[in-house]
Amino acid sequence: SPIGDNTITKVIIPEGVKKIDAYAFARLTALKEVVLPSTIEAIEYGAFEGCISLETVVGLENVQLINYAAFRNCNLKGTIKLDNVRAIGDYAFAENGSYRYDATNGYYVLVSSKLEGVVLPPELQSIGAYAFYNNKALKNVEVKADKVKYGPYVFAYCTALEKFTMNASVIPEGAFMGCSELQEIVIGNDVNAIGENAFM
Repeated sequence: SPIGDNTITKVIIPEGVKKIDAYAFARLTALKEVVLPSTIEAIEYGAFEGCISLETVVGLENVQLINYAAFRNCNLKGTIKLDNVRAIGDYAFAENGSYRYDATNGYYVLVSSKLEGVVLPPELQSIGAYAFYNNKALKNVEVKADKVKYGPYVFAYCTALEKFTMNASVIPEGAFMGCSELQEIVIGNDVNAIGENAFM
């Protein structure tokens, strides 16, 4: 098991650090808070994946690239503001919430979810497949960018999501699959294709 996997509760990254590399803090199960420097530009593959107690990340507004599964299976809460992000990788924020192991069935079951909102900047270019998949409390997503490339199943099973404005050349396969509370979607003028099961 990782060093400090059940003892480290807070990580402060010093000024000057520009990148957190792949799986650097993955599976630190007691980690609750991370403080990023103003110099941070990239959070790489799985950097905080499986940090099941991680609720707060200070300084996310400085990050330009959030790579594959960087915050998958964390427990982020409230609204996150990604003021400078250009690209969000596949599974980057997927399945945020508190889970318990169901020994009878042999898998983890979601107990609660706290990530309620995401604010994305005008400079955003792409959001990968399953990036916000299965975030059950995610209700508000504000995309300030005029045109974004979305990956398949990007918001699938975000069951609290009520409305969304999407302007992309393609609304991908399964983008809003299982979004049972979705009441309003505004489709922009640049959309020329809507993928299979996009709103199923």
